Order: sequence, then C-alpha cells, then structure tokens
Amino acid sequence: ALAAQRLEITIPVAGDGQRFGYLSQLLPKCLLPIWNQPILYYGIHTLLQMGINDILIILNPKQDIVKKYVQEEFYKSDIHFSFQYQEELNGTAKAILKAEEFVEDEFVVVLGDDFTQGNHLHEFLIFAHEKQVIAVQTVIEEENLNTLKQTCAIKMDQNHFIETIVEKPTHPTVSLRGCGIYFFTQNIFSFI
Repeated sequence: ALAAQRLEITIPVAGDGQRFGYLSQLLPKCLLPIWNQPILYYGIHTLLQMGINDILIILNPKQDIVKKYVQEEFYKSDIHFSFQYQEELNGTAKAILKAEEFVEDEFVVVLGDDFTQGNHLHEFLIFAHEKQVIAVQTVIEEENLNTLKQTCAIKMDQNHFIETIVEKPTHPTVSLRGCGIYFFTQNIFSFI
C-alpha cells in the first residue's frame, strides 16, 4: 500500500547559505558542487530512483537560477516540479508551511543542501507509517565530533522518539545527528 500511494516531496532551498561565506554570493548553496554535480542533483536523483515524481521546490525570489537548473537538468524525467517562493527568509518551518496548499496528505521534506546518501528512505517511510506519527526525522550515528558540533545532536528515548534537538552543540552528549530528511502528515501545519 505504501508504494501505491501518492507521496509529495518538498525541497526548501530558500536559505541564503551564510556559513558558506563568499561561495554563497556566487551560487545558492543547493547548487554548490560536490564531485561534478550540485548538491540538489543528488537529492532529486535519490527521489527519482524511488519513483517519486511530484516535487515542490521552495525558492527565495533571488533564486531563479535554481528553477532554471532544475528545469534544464530534469526536463527528460518523469518528475513534475512545482515552485513556490518564500518571500521572507524566516526559517525552515515557514518554508515547510509554503507546502500546505501543495500536499494532499503525507509528504517528505528533503532539505536542498542535504547530502544524505543511502538506500534507506523506503525503510524510513515504513517506520513513519508503523508509528502513525505526525513527524519523523532521519538520524544517523555520527562518529566525527566536529561534524556534530556544526550540525545538530539528537537525543532519543528507547522507543525512538526524539527527546531533544540541540543545534550546533558546543559539547555534544549524544552521537546521533539529524539529517535533512523528514516525513510529515498534514497535521504538522497546525504546529507551525
């Protein structure tokens, strides 16, 4: 049943990438290259391999280059892209709120600057359905303490529910790191 349902994907890319310094003045951070492709390319290809074909990309008004890139790079694919603009850059939650008119039920958010690679997205969706929750965040065990300090540390209880999230912890006490992939039901919009 999971594979047969329509699942929308939202990719927020509106952030201005201040941590990338001068590089973010040249390109939006989702278009900065890793190996020979922009970061966004890998996220979209992961979704394409899973059969996802309905994607909303949240842009800021200065990012028409992202829209142009997506339209040119994926014009032969079966993906239907929609675009929304986040006029005021006021965080990821507000970007997700832009998806409210787009989604019909459950949806996945993949941050446009996330480079999480793996074949476990299907397992992640099964987990979300089994738990029947409003939101699920992907996490990984992070061995590099410096990476954890630059991202976020997540403490979970024995039932795999998130207890706390600490953005950029100076002294991490856990080794779980949040990834930029989330599952939500429409109920999330009442919490934003």
